[in-house]
Amino acid sequence: MSLLDELKAKADERRSDDELEAARLADQAAFYQAELQPRLLKAYSFLKELCDHLKVLDEPCPVSYPLLPDEQHLSLLQENYSVSVDSRQEPTQIELRCHARFADPVEYEIQGKQLVERQRKLLDSYDLKYECTERKDDRFEIESAAFKLIGPMPVKAVIVADSEHRRLNVHLRNFEQAGIKTTALLPTKFDDNFLDQLGRFILRQENNLFTTELSEEARRRLQEKLALQREEEERARRVIEAEREALAKAEYERRPSVRLTRALHAAAKRITPRRDKS
Repeated sequence: MSLLDELKAKADERRSDDELEAARLADQAAFYQAELQPRLLKAYSFLKELCDHLKVLDEPCPVSYPLLPDEQHLSLLQENYSVSVDSRQEPTQIELRCHARFADPVEYEIQGKQLVERQRKLLDSYDLKYECTERKDDRFEIESAAFKLIGPMPVKAVIVADSEHRRLNVHLRNFEQAGIKTTALLPTKFDDNFLDQLGRFILRQENNLFTTELSEEARRRLQEKLALQREEEERARRVIEAEREALAKAEYERRPSVRLTRALHAAAKRITPRRDKS
């Protein structure tokens, strides 16, 4: 194969890959516009109105977290709600923020190095502001520590469009547990009832948000659908590759040098070799 043939083959392969990628992105964009964008716009409108009402009411919501040793709970007040969106025309992420504060700083003391380190780890998992004053023994080992919880604690609910996997991801920070909990929802589950439930969950009127969480059966169907999409993409890639190879072969066959060589071979086969007479 000549240099130009090699370069053409590589260029054709790159074009076929680019065409498949463009088709995949176009499919994701179409799904976003049809299924995800309308739900995100409605979610933003709902959460913005929710925050506006809460600002007018100015009534802190009492909440409780296991912030003390042995999972003892402390009471805080949740307030200061706000919502933001990355785009008001084509949103892909919506974030509701608030925080939980102490009415007054909470102070206590813990004995023992392991318990002190465990308490630090717990408070850090909530990203809670605190002070820790260590007391060490003669060998400079931690003997005890005085903690002062200052706060506030960040609380967030983030909704993210996932066009690639055809779903909406909901990230909850410091609601049901320390840190972030993520759950994927099919667009059909992200309806007015879910938004109402989300609002009640944010205000701690409901303890469990994801009664509409993906079941095992729904997850299986989603995985099967994604597998079928990948198979379709692979079939399309093979068709494009076969067409590219056929085109390259046809172009090769049309070359004058190839046609001349084949004509000479055919002529040579028609010539009958002479036999010498003795």
